[in-house]
Amino acid sequence: MTAQPLAPRWMPFLLVLGLMGLAARQGFQPIGDPDTWWHLRLGDELSHTWNFTDPAPWTRFATEHWVTTQWLPELVANGFEHLFGLPGVVWLTCAGFVLIAAVLYVVCWREADVLAAAVATLVAFLGMSATLTPRPQLVSFILLLIVTSAWLQTTRDLRPRRLLIPVSWLWACSHGMWFSGVVVGAVVVVGLILDRRIRGRIALRMLAIPVSSLLVAAVTPAGPGLLLSPFTVGGAPAIGRREVAGLAGGVLACLATAALLLPGSKGTPANVPNALATALDERLQWQALGRDAGYVLLAAPR
Repeated sequence: MTAQPLAPRWMPFLLVLGLMGLAARQGFQPIGDPDTWWHLRLGDELSHTWNFTDPAPWTRFATEHWVTTQWLPELVANGFEHLFGLPGVVWLTCAGFVLIAAVLYVVCWREADVLAAAVATLVAFLGMSATLTPRPQLVSFILLLIVTSAWLQTTRDLRPRRLLIPVSWLWACSHGMWFSGVVVGAVVVVGLILDRRIRGRIALRMLAIPVSSLLVAAVTPAGPGLLLSPFTVGGAPAIGRREVAGLAGGVLACLATAALLLPGSKGTPANVPNALATALDERLQWQALGRDAGYVLLAAPR
């Protein structure tokens, strides 16, 4: 007797279509985030000066030098605004929301069956919906999903994915959370080494990917100062000290988890890497207390 499926075959596809509609509906809203106007203003300034390393100061009372960490999406949004007006910005935002939902589903689908992926996508999208606004952080959400999925694939086939290096460069041009991808890669590589699944030259080639992903951030139009931007300013436009502390705490949590797992590791595929990624994700979620959708995205594929 053939077992009956728990849900009709059409249900996952209906969930996915509904999710895309939900994403589009959320994107077609009046611009209510005041930061959107700030990014449009910066994009307009950059489109006239093309000065990425020392933006013209708008106030003589500024006390901190800042780095243009989000110049690429700001220029794109400014271009849409000039071509199509504010409706163009709304359409761009809508496209970003739908793309996040689509990439989220594909990433989850690579890790589970269709129904589980659809449910995980819906839960993750609802969990991050409060932080979906017309801002450059949408690029970080998409790239964090892609990078996490790529490293999860690496834990299975042990293939170094060098395309992550130009992806990191693109990310560094788009948003201040670019170093999250570097941290995810480093955590996975350390986990593979501790799990004794890679060693010698293979380990060095694998480790070269997060290291190179870090170094390419120094050759963006924003210059080498981008490498230090997370540590120099306690607020916008760089990422704040609290978030940096959260990442540092996450790395420490990973090392503590590795110390507990290593004696009992039998070389089970993706044992230590996934455990380290889980420890990092849980530490970051505790740090963020639900403020950043990036941590929801990190958890969704797993």
